[in-house]
Amino acid sequence: MLSISQAALKYEGVPFKHLGRSERGVDCAGLILLAVRDCGYVAEGTPIYGHQPRDGHLLQTMLEHGCVKVDRPPQVDDILIFSFREGGPAVHAAVVTKHPNGLGIVHTYGHIGRVIHQRLDNKKMAKVAHVLEWHNG
Repeated sequence: MLSISQAALKYEGVPFKHLGRSERGVDCAGLILLAVRDCGYVAEGTPIYGHQPRDGHLLQTMLEHGCVKVDRPPQVDDILIFSFREGGPAVHAAVVTKHPNGLGIVHTYGHIGRVIHQRLDNKKMAKVAHVLEWHNG
C-alpha cells in the first residue's frame, strides 16, 4: 500500500490547473485529494475541499475529512497548510516527503505550472500555518 507521500509523488510533473482534480491537471487541494484517494482513504470522487477557497476553509475542510492538527515539527506523510502573508489566510497545502537533503514537500506550484518536489527549507517552514496528520483510514 502506498503512503500519502508516495502517492503524491506519482503526480510530479502533472500540470497546474486551478480547481483541477485529475491527472490532467491539479491544484494543491486536488493533489491531496488524489493522493489520499490512491491510498484508499476516501471514496473515489469524494471532495475533501471546496472549489472556492476561503479564509479558514482549507483547514476546516481537512479537519472535517480525516486530518487532525498536531503540535510538532512536520514528518513524512503529514499535510502542511501554508499562509504566505503574515496573519493572512491559509491558502496552500503540500504533502511532506523524504528528500535527499532532509524533508521535502510535493505540491502544485502555479508559478512553475506543475506539481513539483522541493526541499522543505527554513524559508518554506516559516510560512507553515498548520501541520496535519491524516487519520481517515
